[in-house]
Amino acid sequence: MAITDEGRALVDQFLPEVVALQTAVMAQLSEPQRRQLIKLLATVRDGLDGLDIDAVVRAAPRRRARPSST
Repeated sequence: MAITDEGRALVDQFLPEVVALQTAVMAQLSEPQRRQLIKLLATVRDGLDGLDIDAVVRAAPRRRARPSST
């Protein structure tokens, strides 16, 4: 799968703000905390490799629609 030119333009439009937000959030963490977060995220990423996403979605409980309060 590849990103379209339109998709790339959209990413380019918002990327500076995303990077600025990430930088601001990560600045709140100490260096050891950042390293720990990176390790935890790598563990999550690695867990996605063997995950059958469709099966998980099919097995997820469905939310009931809330009655309208009119």
